[in-house]
Amino acid sequence: ILQTFKHKEGVNENAGVESCDQMKTQLSNFLPTSRRIMQFSNGQAPSPGARVVYIDGAFDLFHAGHVEILRSARQLGDFLLVGVHDDQSIREKRGYPPIMHLHERTLGVLACRYVDEVIIGAPLEVSRDMVCYKFL
Repeated sequence: ILQTFKHKEGVNENAGVESCDQMKTQLSNFLPTSRRIMQFSNGQAPSPGARVVYIDGAFDLFHAGHVEILRSARQLGDFLLVGVHDDQSIREKRGYPPIMHLHERTLGVLACRYVDEVIIGAPLEVSRDMVCYKFL
């Protein structure tokens, strides 16, 4: 992931970015193949009768607060299913896009030890399909 910041002439580089117009982010070249994504997954399905807990969010700039909420959610059941909202949904809800791409945010969530499965591009509202999802 490459991020560059364009500063105005005479601006101290240590002073930070003054406005969103000054910030420029280059797209990631990460290709989310199934093999690459599976490398981050634990490959486990919930056992019969397991209590599945669902939590969703943007998970942008994954940090210790995200880890803590996922740990707390995991303690509520046996299997933690996490929905990561797509870029467009976040843009519409917040009024601005996430800093990290959907695939980058998904990999950050999958790397968390408390997470068992991720719905990539999860809808903002829980649907019947999500509730009735069969883990294969």
